[in-house]
Amino acid sequence: SPAEDATHRSDETSHRVRLTKAFEMQATEVTQLQYFLVMGSNPSHWVAKDACDPGNHRVIGKDNLCMHHPVEFLTWRQVDEFIRRLNKLQRKYTYRLPTEAEWEYVARAGSMTQRPFAGSLDIVSDYDAYAWHYEDSAWHTHLAWSKLPNPRGFYGMYGNVSEFVGDFYQDFSAEDATDPKGPAKGDLRVLRGASCYTEPDKIRLAERNHFSIPERSYNVGLRLVRTKR
Repeated sequence: SPAEDATHRSDETSHRVRLTKAFEMQATEVTQLQYFLVMGSNPSHWVAKDACDPGNHRVIGKDNLCMHHPVEFLTWRQVDEFIRRLNKLQRKYTYRLPTEAEWEYVARAGSMTQRPFAGSLDIVSDYDAYAWHYEDSAWHTHLAWSKLPNPRGFYGMYGNVSEFVGDFYQDFSAEDATDPKGPAKGDLRVLRGASCYTEPDKIRLAERNHFSIPERSYNVGLRLVRTKR
């Protein structure tokens, strides 16, 4: 974000980024059902029938699922194991978390402002159409594609759950970067995007957060990218 912006934080230094490698990103966050089909269990907090959108509650074995809600309440190691097992199940693609730069490219959809959609959502109430946030979510997750997608066709980039990306956390520098992946090691993993707990006037494209390896939360999930093998 620009240093002169009132909401600027020190780890958000504006810089030019160039992406040169093609990738495909999942249109929604990984759902509870998708996670369950790979792992055979559901770690999510939001699983009770009264927390599920209509038609989404299922009991499979001993697990309750809000099937098409985002999976959440995952540690970094659980995310890593899910991706490892998914990659063993098929041979066509390699699945991984997006880099922070890839995530922001998709989320910005061409916008250079702090708000999504090139500033077209400056009115707080407009966010109701695109994001599950603090004021309309009842403080829990919802169907992963139940709000409008962003201009590139991706759902939930601005609400529902915040998302793990593949980078270790560090402050941004002002230097240009090509296909950045963050530092090679660290203690904190980057989270991007707002969640069902975020106040709508605080939904910003530059917002960055981070988690330690063992942390987990009711409002943090993931989405995947894939490349052909």
